[in-house]
Amino acid sequence: SFGSSDYYAEFNSESETELTDTSLHFKWDAPWSHVDLLASWQDFETFNLDNRTPFPGFNNRFEIQLDWETTTAELRFSDSGDTLDYIVGYYYADRELDGFFDIDLSGVNLLGPAGGAADINAVFANLTWHLSDQWDLTTGARYDKNEIWTLSEFAFLGVDAIVDDDVEFDHGSWSIKLRHYLNADTTAYLALDNAYKQGGFNNLVPGFLALEEVIPGIAPEGVAEEMLMFDEETSTAIEIGIKGNALDGSLGYSFAVFYQEFEDHQITQPGGVVALDTPL
Repeated sequence: SFGSSDYYAEFNSESETELTDTSLHFKWDAPWSHVDLLASWQDFETFNLDNRTPFPGFNNRFEIQLDWETTTAELRFSDSGDTLDYIVGYYYADRELDGFFDIDLSGVNLLGPAGGAADINAVFANLTWHLSDQWDLTTGARYDKNEIWTLSEFAFLGVDAIVDDDVEFDHGSWSIKLRHYLNADTTAYLALDNAYKQGGFNNLVPGFLALEEVIPGIAPEGVAEEMLMFDEETSTAIEIGIKGNALDGSLGYSFAVFYQEFEDHQITQPGGVVALDTPL
């Protein structure tokens, strides 16, 4: 019964977000290919003040400020024909993060900035071969190479925990899809895909490193160091199905069997800042 709940907090929680976003898309139908040039710039600022006071006599205050600035560029070539459709291109992104954490747990303060940057590069290609009027084969490939840098500097009970580190990730993803057109309204397909999500740093963990200095043995040895980074996630999936239309187009249907297997699955990654690495 919410009507009988007591409210002990000294202030209300609040959240603010300011987003500035701009993009450019240039198209050119060249004699030899369709050319697309895409560019964007985004500034994403958030402010969160959470009151997590559980009961009288305690003051749990979480203030987190984050400012993400992202610049992207993509160059893409594409065309379609009687025997081949293709898309090939290059993608680049530069991301910078400035953050500040002010956490007060009943008078014990965890304070400090956390920032970082990412340099992201990828090349990709997607080819669809029209083997016959009834068969299409699509093959895709993408190679990612990303460099992530972080700087976190927390103070806790007079102890400083500083992490200044960088890490590189690279992965080749692929995709194979075979489609068979049974008739004008029905398509059967088989798909095999390998996907990738980059790893990174848990920017709040340096604060826990400082806590270990003040209260030895608060966690098993080496846990904070292991949680400082999380690995890249990879997955492989297989799907087989059939879809189409019936009753002169008034009914659409699809049936599929899908299976996906993860390695180093990232359970949670809000805002690209915090993640837990749980191998499955």
